[in-house]
Amino acid sequence: MSVTTSSAIAVSEIRVVIEAECSRCGPLSAHESASLGNIDAALAHTAQTGHVVILNGTVDRCDEE
Repeated sequence: MSVTTSSAIAVSEIRVVIEAECSRCGPLSAHESASLGNIDAALAHTAQTGHVVILNGTVDRCDEE
């Protein structure tokens, strides 16, 4: 995914990192490289168990490592 600033001067690669943690079972993982898989895992876990799942996320700019 690329993002262009409003002045179109720079294009930066970004990475979305999302973690899912069940309030009863602990951290959940989708075992996928895509962080959106963790959202799917959280939804499935809640649907199956009725547990509350907390999502925590951040956006990283890959060019600032």
